Amino acid sequence: MSLSRTLFAAAFVAFLMFATACSGDDGNGAWKGKTESGTDLTVDLWVPATDPGVAPFEAFRKATGAPEVLYGKVTAKNNGNAPDNGRFITLTGKDGDALGDDAIEANFVCGQISRWLAVVLTQSTELNIQLATLQQGACKGTTGGPTIAPGETAVYYVALEAESEPEFERVFAGVPNELKR
Repeated sequence: MSLSRTLFAAAFVAFLMFATACSGDDGNGAWKGKTESGTDLTVDLWVPATDPGVAPFEAFRKATGAPEVLYGKVTAKNNGNAPDNGRFITLTGKDGDALGDDAIEANFVCGQISRWLAVVLTQSTELNIQLATLQQGACKGTTGGPTIAPGETAVYYVALEAESEPEFERVFAGVPNELKR
């Protein structure tokens, strides 16, 4: 092997080691676990605002002028024999204190739309139509998470008011159910 190839290979290996060391685990991606009633959860942090499930919400948020949000996608498969409810998502530090002052909640996106509407000084007919469409369609008339019948799978979204991704180490569905990578 020539000296130039050896130097190139060494530089490339050093670059890969540096990139791996600097990338770290930022919390993005899928977190999985179960609720206390046995529903399997997969939480994808974070999905783009162009995701088909959140695009109508993002259009409404932009139309209201509300602050930017991050969206998470929750897939819940109820394997139990009783209905289960969707859970908000709690992000914590290493301590896992889901009730602590530093805990961050990503709430149901359907619950966020009323907050977004509150920043609008003058409501338009178009904005009211968007709101009604979301409330009657994707939100199915509720501001909370969905009710998931036994044997069914539901996909719902959570939103966190933030311009950039928060730092966190642990993820909970609601308070008691820790999710893992």
